[in-house]
Amino acid sequence: MGFFKKQVDPQEEIFNIKFTMKQLGRNAVKADKEEKKQKIKVRKALEGNDPQSARVYATGAIRKKADALQYRRMEAQLDAVVSVLERQAVMGGITANIAALSRPLDAALDAGKVDESSMVINKFMSQMEDLEVQSAYMEETMSGSAATTADVGQVDGLVAEIAAEHQLDFQSTLAEGAPAMAAKPVEMDPLQARMAKL
Repeated sequence: MGFFKKQVDPQEEIFNIKFTMKQLGRNAVKADKEEKKQKIKVRKALEGNDPQSARVYATGAIRKKADALQYRRMEAQLDAVVSVLERQAVMGGITANIAALSRPLDAALDAGKVDESSMVINKFMSQMEDLEVQSAYMEETMSGSAATTADVGQVDGLVAEIAAEHQLDFQSTLAEGAPAMAAKPVEMDPLQARMAKL
């Protein structure tokens, strides 16, 4: 009983997808904020000489960064879907234009007017080139991907980066998973301490 199915309005679908894209964008910003909070926890754990907690928080920060990237990737893919839907709407218009163009082309060919038929064909070719550009853009947008897992090297790298930013000592060995970390504040001379307070 497909006689009474409601026809889906492409503009309504485009609106719904754009709304979802905004939600994904907000989720990405939220994940970025969570990543920053995790990095602060890494620094505090390093200052408290708690390297295991620092690793846990660093893993969380990497996971939040990966989440933010995934949200942005999905947002880009939905943008490509919107492009396809908009292209389909344009194609509907082009189909109507082709039908409208075929009548004058037939008349021009019947009358033997080469100039008019050339103008009609040039207009049609211009529209086809526009479609090809849109299609190439959509394919380029859809062809991106990245890994979202964090390995020990990434975790240690993030912990070391945060330790360096806050002038904390951090040493790690990746051999056999044995953590050889020492986190303690770096001694500063009085001039450096005054500069840090500024």
